[in-house]
Amino acid sequence: MRIGAARLRALGGDERGVSVVELGLCLPVLAIILTGMLDLSMFLSSKMRAEQAAFRAIEIFQVAATPPDDAVMKDQAAKAAGVEPSAITITRALHCDGKAKAASVTVCPANETMERYLTVQVTATHSPAFPARFAKLFANVKPDGTIAVTGEATVRTQ
Repeated sequence: MRIGAARLRALGGDERGVSVVELGLCLPVLAIILTGMLDLSMFLSSKMRAEQAAFRAIEIFQVAATPPDDAVMKDQAAKAAGVEPSAITITRALHCDGKAKAASVTVCPANETMERYLTVQVTATHSPAFPARFAKLFANVKPDGTIAVTGEATVRTQ
């Protein structure tokens, strides 16, 4: 027994291998943090792609000699975002003296300032690395675990 106790005391003072044990304890935490950062950056990349696609449709509208058809803008935005054209929404709005008007109103009264706006909204999806538990932190999680990502651009046309 004395030999065993002396050996235990000798091992208790030996610090070789402590770094490996500390690394083994910290590595899973660091891996989870790294995976979360990668997932967040992929989500932000998806959002940025959707926003750039919306701006692409606005750009097509601005540089055209004649206003393009909505279908042309939808197709270009869909190609840029990698989604179907049905995921693109184009809205035209009329404001008279800063107040939004119904879609049926096409012109403002003569004494009011007329403003026309074009809004393009692109809806895409992001599949997170942690679809089950952590994706629920986002408000727009679909039942399949993907997250709805939207990009929107608005321009005043008149």
